[in-house]
Amino acid sequence: MTTIDLTSDRTRKILQGKKILIIGDSICRGIYKDIACLLFGNDRLLTCDELRFNRHMNDKHLLFGENIDLLKTDRSNSTNNLENRKIISTDHDYCLYYSFASRIWNRSMKDLLSKLQKFDCIIVQSMIWDLSRYKDYHGKIYLDNLRICLSNVTQLNNKIIWPIIPPSDSSCNLVLNKLMSELQSSVTKILQTYGCVSLDLNDELKSHSNIRHPDGIHFTPTGHRHISYHLINAMSNLFMQRDVRNLPLELSTNIDVVNVTDSPQVDTRQSVQTNQVQ
Repeated sequence: MTTIDLTSDRTRKILQGKKILIIGDSICRGIYKDIACLLFGNDRLLTCDELRFNRHMNDKHLLFGENIDLLKTDRSNSTNNLENRKIISTDHDYCLYYSFASRIWNRSMKDLLSKLQKFDCIIVQSMIWDLSRYKDYHGKIYLDNLRICLSNVTQLNNKIIWPIIPPSDSSCNLVLNKLMSELQSSVTKILQTYGCVSLDLNDELKSHSNIRHPDGIHFTPTGHRHISYHLINAMSNLFMQRDVRNLPLELSTNIDVVNVTDSPQVDTRQSVQTNQVQ
C-alpha cells in the first residue's frame, strides 16, 4: 500500500459508469497508467518497468487489460507519433482512454473534436512538447493554440480538467523551466476564461520528495500517485456537480489553426527527450 489515501476500491467507485479520456504527452501517459493500475484492482504504485514506455515491445507490454488501438512512432520526427490506448471493464463499468498529443492544437487534436462529447471527463495537459519541440521561444504560439483549442470545445468546458504541474527540475533545461514558469499565470487565466477546471499542483508536488525521474522532467511512480490522488478528487467533485474550478487542494494523508503544422522547428532545448522515458 502507498501512504497516499487513494485505493483501488475508491477509484473504481468514483469512476464507475464513467468514460474518461486523458490527452497529452508522456507525462499524461503516466497519469493514464497510474489510474489504470488502480482501476485494475492494485493498491500499489506502478513499477518503473510499467511506467517506462518501450516502443519496441508494446505487444508484450500491454498493461492492466488495455488495448492499443493505434501506435505509430517516427524516430526522425517524434511529433508525428500517434498513440491511442484504452481499458474497458464491463465487470466494474468504467472506460479509460489515452490519446497522445505532441501539441495542444494540431491535426490530431482537431480529429479528436468529434469524439469528445461521449466522455464524462477529459483530462488534458500540454506544454513541454509545445515549447521544446517547436520554435516557440516566448510561448506566444502555444498560448494562441491553447485559446483556439478551448474555444473549439467550449461546449465541453465543464468536463475538462487541466492539471498544472511544476516546471522541470532539470538544470539542463533552465530556459524551458523559466518559460514554463512565466506562462503559468497566462495559462490559468485562459483556463478560467473557458470555464475549465484548473488543478494547480505546483505547491503540492513541490512539497514532496522522490517525485521526479532523474531526467528532472518525468515523474516517478510516487509522483504519479500524488497527481492521481488530486485528479480523482477533482473528478469526484465534478461528477457530484460541485464547482471544482480552482478548488483548493486537500492535503494527501499517511476553428482556425495557429501554426498547425506537425513538423517541428528547432527545439528550445535539445536535451528534452520527453518520449524516451515513459
